[in-house]
Amino acid sequence: MADEDLFSEAMAGVERLDRDDRRVVTRQRRTEPKEREAEGRAEFEIEIWGEQMTGLSRGGDSRWLNALRRGNPPPQRRLDLHGYNSDEARFQVHRFLRGAIEADLACVSIVHGRGRRSEDGPVLKRALPKWLAEPAHGGSVLAFSTAPPQQGGGGATLVLLRASLRK
Repeated sequence: MADEDLFSEAMAGVERLDRDDRRVVTRQRRTEPKEREAEGRAEFEIEIWGEQMTGLSRGGDSRWLNALRRGNPPPQRRLDLHGYNSDEARFQVHRFLRGAIEADLACVSIVHGRGRRSEDGPVLKRALPKWLAEPAHGGSVLAFSTAPPQQGGGGATLVLLRASLRK
């Protein structure tokens, strides 16, 4: 069988992705390492594709993301941001994460919605990675991922906290 025939056979049933379905990888670097450590900021490698979003802290273990995508560990607390504007939501996220860190929680869920009622799309979801990197909790965030469907799907993000390494 010719190479072209083998290729055609292997590609049978494969459909071309729409432009919107292609994976877009973005990397965010907020500050220099020494400055970041002093301020408690985090640096994440972020991947966004469709409604999916993941972030892994610098030097983090990719197994953390694989577990989060499956909903492990299950979230121990949940924050619902529906009804908040961006400034109010940021304040709520900061307050929520401080409380989760003080309580030594391993994983929390932040429900931000999909942005379907907003003219600008998912404003809170887009801002969340930046908020997760900010002091004083940024250094405690190991990874984050869009929640699996049974835990909110594209409208929620699971956040893995440093406490999970001790448990």
